[in-house]
Amino acid sequence: MKKIFKNILLVEDNVIIALDQKIQLKKRGYIVNHTVSGEKSIQIVKNNDYIIDLILMDIDLGKGIDGTQAAREILKLKEIPVVFLSSHTEQEIVNKTESITSYGYVVKNSGITVLDASIKMAFKLFDAHRDILKHKTTAEETTDMLQKTVDNLTFLSKISQDQTKLDNLDKLIQLIIKQLLSLTNAVFVTFSKYDSKEKLLKNMKISADQSIINLGIKVVGKKILETEVPVDDAYFKDITTERIQIFPSLYEDTNGAVSLKVSTTLHKALKLGNIWGVSYAIDNELFGTSVFALKKDQPPPDKKVLESFINISTISIRRLILEQKLRDRAENLKNINEIHLKISENETQIKTMKDILDNYEEAIWSVDREFKFTLVNSFFIKDFKKGIGIDIKPGMNLFKEVQPEMKKFWKPKYEDALEGNRTSFEFEEDVLRGKRYFRVNLNPIHQNGKITGVSGISVDITKQKLAKLEVQKEMKKSQQYLDIAGVMFVAINKDCKITLVNKKLCKTTGYKEKELLGKNWFTMMIPERLQKEIIPVSKKLLSGDIEPVEYFENPILAKSGKEILIAWNNTILKDKNGNITGHLSSGEDITSRKKSEEKIKKLLKEKELILQEVHHRIKNNMTTLISLISLQNHSIKGKEAENALLEIENRIRTMLVLYETLYQSKDFQHASTRLYLSALIDNIMENFPNSKNIVVNKNISDLQIDAKRIFNLGIVINELITNIMKYAFKDGNSGQIDFSVIIKKAHMVVSVADNGIGLPSNIDLNNNPGFGMKLIKMLVEQMDGDIQIERTNGTKFIINCKL
Repeated sequence: MKKIFKNILLVEDNVIIALDQKIQLKKRGYIVNHTVSGEKSIQIVKNNDYIIDLILMDIDLGKGIDGTQAAREILKLKEIPVVFLSSHTEQEIVNKTESITSYGYVVKNSGITVLDASIKMAFKLFDAHRDILKHKTTAEETTDMLQKTVDNLTFLSKISQDQTKLDNLDKLIQLIIKQLLSLTNAVFVTFSKYDSKEKLLKNMKISADQSIINLGIKVVGKKILETEVPVDDAYFKDITTERIQIFPSLYEDTNGAVSLKVSTTLHKALKLGNIWGVSYAIDNELFGTSVFALKKDQPPPDKKVLESFINISTISIRRLILEQKLRDRAENLKNINEIHLKISENETQIKTMKDILDNYEEAIWSVDREFKFTLVNSFFIKDFKKGIGIDIKPGMNLFKEVQPEMKKFWKPKYEDALEGNRTSFEFEEDVLRGKRYFRVNLNPIHQNGKITGVSGISVDITKQKLAKLEVQKEMKKSQQYLDIAGVMFVAINKDCKITLVNKKLCKTTGYKEKELLGKNWFTMMIPERLQKEIIPVSKKLLSGDIEPVEYFENPILAKSGKEILIAWNNTILKDKNGNITGHLSSGEDITSRKKSEEKIKKLLKEKELILQEVHHRIKNNMTTLISLISLQNHSIKGKEAENALLEIENRIRTMLVLYETLYQSKDFQHASTRLYLSALIDNIMENFPNSKNIVVNKNISDLQIDAKRIFNLGIVINELITNIMKYAFKDGNSGQIDFSVIIKKAHMVVSVADNGIGLPSNIDLNNNPGFGMKLIKMLVEQMDGDIQIERTNGTKFIINCKL
């Protein structure tokens, strides 16, 4: 197979480093072109001067644009893999490349093997990237599902709001039918009210397009609108237990009220599918039912949303029923007061009125100025007996037999009524029949311009009160959740008015809740200097002209006038149509933290800039020195001189690796044996062509050694491994090097072993003219250690140093 050569454009402003890299890349089979600036690289790509398969881009290119800027412009012109090649390892520099479609980041002096591997990986990634672009992926289904949930919640909220506005039951039922038609997109929707005496569902109302109604009447006749559904015990149990039911036909849904023949005819004419029945029960009593029909193959409505709609509608119906009862009672009370006036004028009327009053299932009574009963109805006598255990008789003193605490509560209220004041209040009774709640009206009785007594009416409101208390309990619980939260909460409507705050916000700002509710948040809480900037943006946000920001920071004003910096998280509120109605924000006071962070950031930035510059200059100088030696090595003749330059280059790399390790650890006094020695060994092996045939086993304990000692140890390891690679494995034979660092009785034991040809018997540390062996012995002694040589199955050096 014919070998395909890849064309590389090397962008490097240091010509010495560039020349070295170009020579090594050519040895690996690449065609390399070089340019010294970002501007020239852009022009080369633009003019299409020659074939370019990949660009090796230095980041720091001296004057002019840097490598990241050049890469952006090139990628606008042509889709091509870019690998960044730099001596920088700072996160800030690396981050600059993340916004660019790059295929690698290689640190200079990582070695030609690493660079070659990174280039090959970049080509693979580039090919994979082009394959991925052929396939499309989308998150639209997830987004649609979430939007549907929001739409449903908004729609149900709108339903509840619209129903709450009505105070007429018939209008509410008409609205429920229309809302159910909108919710289900049904062919038609009906509502039939339940008559508990006749056990019939009747007075059917229908909502549909007029064309649908006309077609139904034409097919079946107008009597279809007068359908009355019999409700036997089994059917009653079914529709009250299972509030949502699905039937295959109108015949089954209407319990046979619509004949099978008529049902079949309607289904064919209107092309109907399933028939859905829903029921509305008030306090376990059936109020009515709705029926809606779907087209064949029409998607069914969401049952959870439908269940919520039934609950909302049932609550609204119950509310209007209770309100109507209260209005009826109020009207009755008004009539009763008129009756009281007539009783004092006509004895005959008294008896008649008493008969009327006895029919009321509310407690009605009156007393004279001496607090003696002048009138009591039957219900009051029975109720007083049940609740207090006292038999009431006309002429009896109201306070004669009651407990002192009851007299203390009631007597001032009667005295107030005798002064001519109408008194209305609620009270709690907990004597014989458990806790009950009542609403009482005490009214003065006027006769011939004088107040002669007091009339009273008591209504049992236990059910309403318990329901109200339950609502208040839930509201209190919700408010408690907000109040115990460790962050501030504020809700703002579309008019920028505050609708909700929690205790944390009040405590932070010094305001009371009542001082904030209903006020304009921005004019009250935002500093004046920022209002011109923030208020227009906020109005655009609430009107939907701009996209919302989930997190932001801005100062607010405390009641004292002090500015407090707050970190906000926002939730935008929308209605069914996607219109913004306001937002709920949670905030945290970050004033102190922000000041501390800014101060620390400033100090760290100054230190980081200095360290980055020093680090960059030292690395560049060492890199340049290594490149000069490498260039010299390429041009020199003679194996001895070539080996000498290689040894010098490796010793410099030893220093460079240690420096890089110290810099990355952020502790310039100590270095990790595992990080430093592992990287050092890899770096040394990169310089030998036969390294691919050698297996290196590492077992390095992670010790923190002072920089001076670990530097000496690094030089020793460099000398030992260099000698192994030069002499232990002849003719490129395969072999193995075992390297270990362990702790043994407060000593660091370093072992370097190979399975090569072995060290000649006449060579030892005390009798060797070579500079390397002398250097090893001298550095080991300087580390307060000793070194031994074992000559079994190759050569093994053991260094023992005190920790």
